[in-house]
Amino acid sequence: MTDPLSQYPFYPQMACNNSYGIPVYGDFMCNAMEATLPFCLRLIEQCYETDSRAACVNATIFCNLFQVVPYKFVGVNPYDIRIPCEFPPLCYDFSNIDGYLDQRSVKVQLGAEGRRWKDCNYVVNFMFQLIGYDWMRTVAQDVVYLLDSTNVRTLFYAGDADLIVHHYGIEK
Repeated sequence: MTDPLSQYPFYPQMACNNSYGIPVYGDFMCNAMEATLPFCLRLIEQCYETDSRAACVNATIFCNLFQVVPYKFVGVNPYDIRIPCEFPPLCYDFSNIDGYLDQRSVKVQLGAEGRRWKDCNYVVNFMFQLIGYDWMRTVAQDVVYLLDSTNVRTLFYAGDADLIVHHYGIEK
């Protein structure tokens, strides 16, 4: 998430009226997303303007409750709305990666001895959200700074079938 204020306005469109004509939700949820979006955007603006931990946590909780969380219950892959989520919760089979990264020799090289590899730690994710300094803060200016001050080749991703990192928010 680079700029939530540019990306969140398009979650209803991506979930309910995307370029593939795949409505992820029914009318009730689509209407709820649209109805709650203005307040969500005001909360994100407060996070940007005040840089307050509380404002950012409030924006994260409220916006995700109506714009992102419901997606977890429809059984569709949030990274490709054209296919089902076959391996919940992350939707893909990471067993080969898990096996590799959980090898003792790899952990030694990574300085992670004595730790168990885990694809996604939801406790850590939740703690980042509660800290308020991760989800709803814009990093757009940081990206511009890095691109302007380094000579590093960069790939930016936005998908036309990806609900989370959709293309609508970056096209404006």
